[in-house]
Amino acid sequence: YVSVVRENGSDAALLLVPTTRIVSQVSRRLLATGAVTGLVDVRILTFPSLADMLLRANNAQAPEISDMQRWLLMSQVIARLNREKRLRGLGSSVDTPGIVDAMLSFIDELKRAAISPEQFSEGLAQAGFVRLLDEALAAVYAEYQQVLTQNHLYDTAGKFWQARDLLAEGKIVPLEQMKCVLVDGFSDFTTTELQVTARLASLADETTISVPLNP
Repeated sequence: YVSVVRENGSDAALLLVPTTRIVSQVSRRLLATGAVTGLVDVRILTFPSLADMLLRANNAQAPEISDMQRWLLMSQVIARLNREKRLRGLGSSVDTPGIVDAMLSFIDELKRAAISPEQFSEGLAQAGFVRLLDEALAAVYAEYQQVLTQNHLYDTAGKFWQARDLLAEGKIVPLEQMKCVLVDGFSDFTTTELQVTARLASLADETTISVPLNP
């Protein structure tokens, strides 16, 4: 990272690390050792902060709903679908306190795997059988995402979709001068993180990903 920045400027290298704590550690180390003379507009980021940067720079920043707002939204979605008798597959669990958290966790897992509501429903159909439970899950996911889309909102998992799609559309501000992508410290990646990394790699001259040595 230091080598590329010294030769080509701070915009030339992008270093992605797992947590904001590591971002702070690396930044302090660079300053303390004099490896770089300043950290203005430094490109040492986590995946979420990279997504935020891309959305802001390309005027695609939509309001991100908070955890409480997500919980309330999911509560309303479940209540509405239940009134419409579309959640029979959930049985008595639809009335339990934990159903909202369970549905949010389920949707987050699908989004991290880059599976949209339409793809989820198509996958169920292609499997050859659809249980009442599957229909209920598909209905909840589709309704939840539709509310977000109609109101121009996104959740944390969804911001990666937007960042990925911006890169695919060639909207790469402020990464126009990027020559080197470095991805360090990850033991695994979500599908959306891999997709974003692949988009970045297609823009850079060189991409290096380090992984832990684990026999």
